Amino acid sequence: MAYAKDDMMDTNTATKISLADYAILAGDVYKEHSVDRGTGDRRASSDGGDQPSSGRVARNVRGRKFKWIYFTLSALLIFACSNEPKQNPTEMSIAGSHFKIPNEYLSYEEDFDGGEQDVVTLKFDFDSLGPPAEGIPTYISERAGTAVQAMLRKHAIDTSKTCLENDLRRYEREIVSSSTKGFLTTYHTNSHKSYYFYADGSNELYFRCSNAGTPTCFSCKQQVFEGVSASYMFALSLWDQAHLLKEKTRTLLGRFSAEEVK
Repeated sequence: MAYAKDDMMDTNTATKISLADYAILAGDVYKEHSVDRGTGDRRASSDGGDQPSSGRVARNVRGRKFKWIYFTLSALLIFACSNEPKQNPTEMSIAGSHFKIPNEYLSYEEDFDGGEQDVVTLKFDFDSLGPPAEGIPTYISERAGTAVQAMLRKHAIDTSKTCLENDLRRYEREIVSSSTKGFLTTYHTNSHKSYYFYADGSNELYFRCSNAGTPTCFSCKQQVFEGVSASYMFALSLWDQAHLLKEKTRTLLGRFSAEEVK
């Protein structure tokens, strides 16, 4: 059977429109070539029925694109709002003293709640008083760097001298000798631990260190701010500067407080 030229064009156009509708229903993006676009709103198909023109198809495709973009942007906005960064800095009170502490210095999720806190953990670099290097877990940098964790609490529970006396009794069998250099007394043991007591007449600090597996030191609590005591965790390499931890922490808290450090 022979077809007129105009009939062939209509048949091809109808076939392309049908494929376009199928692609849209299937979720694909149909990109129609500009030369195939019609000028009318509808064209006759080979069987005499009406089909949407290619111009209408293009508008449908654009409409679907805009809807897709709208829903995508809406989803991203909702996600961004639900993952909004916590307030920086966080305002909190410890034993009636008020602080605004930048979030980079805070360690645990509950510390970000702000308000009145019983225990807050700061992490800072001993040399610069800035936060530890970004991307390096604090527990790693404590063992092999200059990072310090200061656990702040309401009121001091034990004095440095009380901590020392209790440990001397507890580990009496481990301690084999002691030596004093300047203001620092070192208690040598037959285990992997050592004990240190620093006293210069106005400051006292007691801490114990372990060099087995995790070469880390822990200090006894001491008052660093009015009503606020602190204990420290730091690398063994900082043990000979440990007596400066109280001064460093007081300086840091002074930065975060509108009140004068006493």
